Amino acid sequence: MTVVVVGGAAAGGFEWWRHALVWFGPLAESRAIVVPHGGTSQLARALAADGVVDQPLVFQAAAWLTRGEGTLHAAEFAFPAHASIRQVLAILRLAHPVEHRLTIAEGLTAQQIVGVLAHAEAMTGEVRTI
Repeated sequence: MTVVVVGGAAAGGFEWWRHALVWFGPLAESRAIVVPHGGTSQLARALAADGVVDQPLVFQAAAWLTRGEGTLHAAEFAFPAHASIRQVLAILRLAHPVEHRLTIAEGLTAQQIVGVLAHAEAMTGEVRTI
């Protein structure tokens, strides 16, 4: 009888786990998010802070259990609204980073190029000339 109880509990746990991977995530609308370098726990915390996942420990467990599917990458990625943990892991492993394009017209001076870079939407940090 114990085997049946343990087996039933294991089957119920597996069923919960299977659904946890495909549940809708908390991200209300699609958006690009910069995923930092770091270990799985750091990624889980960053994704939770940005609202991509709501259960960092489940994300960490899923990443560990599926580690044979590839490494998780750091970059700026586009996440769809309500992405499941399975979708988030696929994006971190397989998706191409978001690309931002910037045109610098021919003939601009170095100072004018600095101005273009300083006002570019996706640029972060300080623009300096050397």
